[in-house]
Amino acid sequence: MNNWRDEVGKDISDHLEAQINESTKYKEAYEQAPDKGNAQLWVAIATISKQVFDLNLRIKYLEILLKDFDRKIKDSNNELQNEMKEIEKSIKNFTDIGKDIEDYARDSSINLEPKIEEEQIAEIKYDKKKEEPEIKTKPKIKGKKVIKKKNKSKKFIHKRFIGKKNKRRSLAKVLRKF
Repeated sequence: MNNWRDEVGKDISDHLEAQINESTKYKEAYEQAPDKGNAQLWVAIATISKQVFDLNLRIKYLEILLKDFDRKIKDSNNELQNEMKEIEKSIKNFTDIGKDIEDYARDSSINLEPKIEEEQIAEIKYDKKKEEPEIKTKPKIKGKKVIKKKNKSKKFIHKRFIGKKNKRRSLAKVLRKF
């Protein structure tokens, strides 16, 4: 024996079961009614009407929230636009000041970019050569090691480090003795 619920499409079968379960809550009321089928239909209609009413309340609440949110966005956009206008005005003032300075410089024939002439460059190069002349002297021989002098600077070489017998020691070993 086939149940009539099996013949209902799958897209509404879940909803049908939910409505049937909801309508079984009022079983005592159906028994008192002269036409039980008619009473069940009216109870089903009432539960659906209640669900629609609840959904409408939720939708109205969401609409109010969206309107409020939209108003806040418009207010913040207006504030941002006002701030942008103020920034544009200040930038325009700065560019106007810059143009005034450039115009003044052109009118008064002041050259803002310093130019170095070739003669000045040659003098600077000549002065640098004069400051540090390179002095070349003959090398001196100490022991068997040759020491060269440049620019009047002397290299100090201890006697221990000259010759084949004494090997060079590391800096750490030399410093330990002091």
